[in-house]
Amino acid sequence: DWAGQFNVPQLQFDTPAVSKLAQGVAVGELSALVWNDRGVLDVWPSGTLLGAAVDLGTTCVGVYLCDLGTGEILQSKSMPNPQLHHGTDIISRISYQYGQPEKLMELNREIVNCINGMLVDLCAAAGHSLDEVADMVVVGNPVMLHMFYGIAPDTIGVPPYVPAINEILDLKTRDIGIKINPAAYV
Repeated sequence: DWAGQFNVPQLQFDTPAVSKLAQGVAVGELSALVWNDRGVLDVWPSGTLLGAAVDLGTTCVGVYLCDLGTGEILQSKSMPNPQLHHGTDIISRISYQYGQPEKLMELNREIVNCINGMLVDLCAAAGHSLDEVADMVVVGNPVMLHMFYGIAPDTIGVPPYVPAINEILDLKTRDIGIKINPAAYV
């Protein structure tokens, strides 16, 4: 009884976790990634649980690969924001994509591809796989976060300068295009 074993009211399993469950039980020792005290996102027989922290700046993007068990930063990398050729400031980028969903998606793909590329490099350098990255947090100014999530920042560029989102979003990385553990949230 999973709910009783982990002292939670009722567990919900992500579909990929269910398919790995039998394999993990056969090994005997099983680890589970539980999100929000109720959702089993992944199960595995053993291994290191990693997290990624992303600093999504207007001019520079930084990614940190961390061991979630120890808090140690295993690797880090930064590079210029690939959106710079659309303008060095957020107003230029708002103007570039304003009212044009295809240009917003272009800006979104540029930043998602940048983060994915850095994650591949960091995991390789640390000797881990992308699938071991089970959690991710992204910080940045409201315009950059809108573009990361693929949400038009148009309302931030005109009075009264109100963002479409102003709270934390919990979205699956697989739905955003981030290539870490598909059950992970960002």
